[in-house]
This record gives sequence, structure tokens and C-alpha cells, in this order.
Amino acid sequence: GAGLQGLQELVIAELGAERQARQEMQDRIASLEEALAAERQEREFQLWRFSDELNTTMRALIIRLDGASGAAAPPSPQEAPQSVPEAAEARLRSLLQRVEGGMPA
Repeated sequence: GAGLQGLQELVIAELGAERQARQEMQDRIASLEEALAAERQEREFQLWRFSDELNTTMRALIIRLDGASGAAAPPSPQEAPQSVPEAAEARLRSLLQRVEGGMPA
């Protein structure tokens, strides 16, 4: 009777509330995942920009040090190592060796 119908209505109401709470949590999770993806993309961009700025600074430093030590111009692309970081590292090692050795030409 009436007690059973009341219990049924209570269960239906609780199920509705549970569904709504679950949907709200799923929406919140989706929102957090989007925010994390956007933050990850922004960090990757910042890292790329920092790497590019560092590379530019290293090139400028090498040019200034070469100029100050009277060294020859940087090697041609055919003589240079394959990548810019490798080239920069090779040039810096050479400059450091010259500085440690009294900068012979």
C-alpha cells in the first residue's frame, strides 16, 4: 500500500539525487581535465620559448667571446656539428679550453 509507495518515491528521489551528483562530478572532472591540458600546453610553450631564448643567448655569447678572443668566424654549416646545441657545446668547450690555456689563437 501506501507505505510501499512512499518507500518507492523515496528511492526514486534518492536515485535522482545520486544521478545529479554523479553528473556534477563528471562535469567537474571534465573541467579539471581541460584545465590540466591547457596548463600542460602553456608549460610546453613556455619551455619551448625558454629553450629558444637560451639558444639565442648562447649564440650571442659565443660570438662575443670569439670576438673578444680574436678567434676566427664560426664554422660554416658544413663544418659545424649536426645540431645547434651540439655546435654551441663544441664552441663553448673550445672557448673554455682556450681560456684555460691562456687564450692562444
